[in-house]
Amino acid sequence: MPGLFSALSMAARALEAQQTGLQTVGTNIANVNTSGFARRTVDFAEVAPSDRASAGGVTVEAIRAIRDTFTEQRLWAEQPLEQQQAALTNVLTQVQAAAGTAGHSLDGNLTAFFNAFARLAQDPTSSSARQDVILQAQALGAAFSQAAGQLTSAQQNADLQVRSSIDDINTLASRVAALNASLAGAGGVSSPGGQTVVDQLYAAVSSLSEIVDVSVTTRTDGQLDVSFAGGRALVVGGNTYAVSAGTTSTGFVAVKSADGTDVTSGINGGRVGGLLKARDSLIPGYRTQLDTLAYTVVQQVNIQHQAGFDLNGTAGGNFFTPLASIPGAAAM
Repeated sequence: MPGLFSALSMAARALEAQQTGLQTVGTNIANVNTSGFARRTVDFAEVAPSDRASAGGVTVEAIRAIRDTFTEQRLWAEQPLEQQQAALTNVLTQVQAAAGTAGHSLDGNLTAFFNAFARLAQDPTSSSARQDVILQAQALGAAFSQAAGQLTSAQQNADLQVRSSIDDINTLASRVAALNASLAGAGGVSSPGGQTVVDQLYAAVSSLSEIVDVSVTTRTDGQLDVSFAGGRALVVGGNTYAVSAGTTSTGFVAVKSADGTDVTSGINGGRVGGLLKARDSLIPGYRTQLDTLAYTVVQQVNIQHQAGFDLNGTAGGNFFTPLASIPGAAAM
């Protein structure tokens, strides 16, 4: 009878172990689309025979989450670049609208303006040709002003998105800190409850890395410390170091670390990095090119107009109102 009881006990343990395996498979399938979930695997261990007549059995030693820390770190390092490019694409789509399509935007207005002057040169006394030059000049001025306005709008929109992203950073940082603090209470990283917390923790850090480029350090107990902008603390254990919004010299929002330091220039990746690059570098560069073009057109047309004469033989004056400087020329 002892042998029978031993065999039945061994079979019961084996069934329990295999049931755990099936439940784990079910958990993996159920969470296949769950953000941050790491596939679970069951570690089975051999049970030594209780006597010479027993063949031994099997038991569950542990349920582990299959997680590649190196891959996770690479993901957190690469996601900011991806999101930076996505943010740039969104902003530059607005800029492209300002540029328009070839032949149907500012270049078309320039062509129409110079064509009107060419027709006037063929018939200088034509009142209709003279009026057409004036109309095309007005249309050209409106096109410059519209393009400048669209660039300003795109820049302001990027600034608003930076401001809203600051709240997103703080929200996610607070979640990471809360999950860090709850990890020990959930039984640590080796327990089923702790593994669920780690899944949520990694998902939160992943979402944070999409907004801003971060550096992540893993503690021995599984908690994650997060820094940004050249090492500024964002999350340390269960503590959050919130970022805040300041104001730049140009009136746009500046990102400040918890100690009040302006770290705007230290943010290069993530959605915020892309928005800042568009707002502070790309769009101002496009505006400078647009202003330079407007200023050059006004200057050169005025020079040529001054060299001519009107119908009464009087020397020509300025055709356009002279511009004092290049900055802001397109919006005048």
